[in-house]
Amino acid sequence: MTDARNMLPKFNAISDARRHKAHDGILEDTVIPSNRQFTISQLLWTMAILAITLSIVPKAPFFVATSSVISLFWVFGLANTPQGRNLLVLLTVVLPIEFCCGLLAFHTIGEIVSAFYRLLLLLNVAFLVAFVVGLRRFAFVAILLLAFCMIPHQLTLAVRWWCVHNEAVRVAEFAKQTKNETGAFPIDLSAYRFRNTNAKQFISYRGASDSFLVSYYVGTPNTSHWCDNGKDWEYYPD
Repeated sequence: MTDARNMLPKFNAISDARRHKAHDGILEDTVIPSNRQFTISQLLWTMAILAITLSIVPKAPFFVATSSVISLFWVFGLANTPQGRNLLVLLTVVLPIEFCCGLLAFHTIGEIVSAFYRLLLLLNVAFLVAFVVGLRRFAFVAILLLAFCMIPHQLTLAVRWWCVHNEAVRVAEFAKQTKNETGAFPIDLSAYRFRNTNAKQFISYRGASDSFLVSYYVGTPNTSHWCDNGKDWEYYPD
């Protein structure tokens, strides 16, 4: 009886310590309570159904990712812990940028790569699930690594697209101006001075006395932006 009484304060101290750890966001054994299992099952089925719409709605990946993030944070109250708040801030910043990179990829690399980027966007949901089940460090590293693989490359191509497009527009203006002055479009660009010499390698020109075609690509020669006889710019993704 005495031993039981002596053990009681020690047991209470251990319980208090565990409560303090839980309050500080340090969850032991598992971060998913057993009474959440049915909710997780419903959530995973919802994510699967939304993923099916990927082939129907072009912006579905962003919808799937953001709605799943909000659902998971709401269901598990992850924003109540310091690590959860940090992850929420990280995803709030990364997801919109990655989504924009997917849109940019359509114009810089092509339709297939753009669709692949949208699929990669869904990985953030998987990383969030990893965070929920306790793989917190892996989740942070994986989200940052995915962002590093997508964002810098596409931002670089976006800058190139802006520079090359502006130079191509000047080439088209040069061709039309030559037509007004001489009565014929230039056969080549020997008389044209490139303002941005780095853009020259991405631009092609074909001219005849009564027509011309200016085209350029950004990330891959399989894509083509072109302007025919000074009309509106058109694009062939791949």
